[in-house]
Amino acid sequence: MKKNWILLAAVVLLLVIPACSLAQFAPGGKTAAEGKLVCSNGLKAAQADLESAERAMSDDDFETAEKLYTSALKTDPAYCEAMLGLGDALRYQERPAEALVWYQKLESVDPNDPAIVENLAYTYSMLEKDAEAEKYFNLLIQVEPDNPEGYYGLGIIYYEKEDPQKALTYFSKAEKIYTETGSDYLVDAQYYLGFTYYDLEDYDKAISYLELAYDTFSDEAQINYVLGVCHLNTVPPDLQQAKKYITKAQDAGMDIPQDVQDALKDVK
Repeated sequence: MKKNWILLAAVVLLLVIPACSLAQFAPGGKTAAEGKLVCSNGLKAAQADLESAERAMSDDDFETAEKLYTSALKTDPAYCEAMLGLGDALRYQERPAEALVWYQKLESVDPNDPAIVENLAYTYSMLEKDAEAEKYFNLLIQVEPDNPEGYYGLGIIYYEKEDPQKALTYFSKAEKIYTETGSDYLVDAQYYLGFTYYDLEDYDKAISYLELAYDTFSDEAQINYVLGVCHLNTVPPDLQQAKKYITKAQDAGMDIPQDVQDALKDVK
């Protein structure tokens, strides 16, 4: 059992979700079954708005992108690429419920398209609808097994469900693919692997992963606190390192449990 003073403070991270682009929704797009959405070829005026919207997205000007995607859809209501872009622009503005409407429209074109499945999974995560998110992350693994986001997403879900053994399985798979592909998101998997090993009380492995992620997240109170507690629980304890990280956590605004303070009170 963990002592009260080594319980992990809540870690709240915004998921970093890359915008997606679907080649099959480009001009000359595909048809769908009767009663479902049929993508248009993209009228010329709508294409111009789309191109401007994409430039705005690349500049992180999501409000302007939203207006331009909306304009494209007024010109061409069945322009699927603009629907996708509008969903992304809304999601980046932390308006997942509105984004979901557009992703669901696109789902009717191809319910197994990996980019749409991924967007649906992360949007349901943002809406804290874990059952739906889990369903779509599992589907993503089925339709695109080499995409690390399915495994990473399930890792987050099981981590939040306090099932660290399952979380470890999925984070480890995501880490492997991120490493193989040279992804910038590798550090996120390493971060969560560190916290997962902490929950499993494997403090040496927790330290090794959190140190890999530390340069990116060094200003966070949580990572400093957990690193400090891990160093208190290694065999033998490293009190100097524990003191260093706990002090940083305190400087970052965390209230340090009294038991932790007592354990380090004589460390200079």
